[in-house]
Amino acid sequence: DAPESIKNNRQFRKLDSDDARHQFLKDRFFEQLQEVSQGNISVAMLYWLRAINKIEDNKLVLSASVEFDYSFIYQLSGIELFTLGALLQHETLSIAEHASVFHRSLESSDAVFNVLRRKGILIPAHGDDFQLHPFLYRPTVRALKSNNILH
Repeated sequence: DAPESIKNNRQFRKLDSDDARHQFLKDRFFEQLQEVSQGNISVAMLYWLRAINKIEDNKLVLSASVEFDYSFIYQLSGIELFTLGALLQHETLSIAEHASVFHRSLESSDAVFNVLRRKGILIPAHGDDFQLHPFLYRPTVRALKSNNILH
């Protein structure tokens, strides 16, 4: 499926056949997929699945663009950003471990985790542990580097 923004693209409009348009959309899709996944095959597969609009006549109809707005990560509070930094370093954290690392009460750590879970940033790992959502790994690293939390 070509969104209006692509249909209005001069390069796309100049193409004279359906095959050429399809190839243009396909190339654009895989370039964007590579850009957002940064070579992580698991993330690429998740974006691939997310791009499926419908299945008809034994064909997958994909969205022609792979986009996601990560700006909300830059809006997080300091404790939330430092929590994400700790999660990146340890891969998983429980609320009790977070409370111990950050010298906070269990209730305070639970509140931080609840905010991050509601925003879809954290997902359950195993047991009482949580991990960063795989879609958000690279954008989180960029946000933490720009805030000098990671180097």
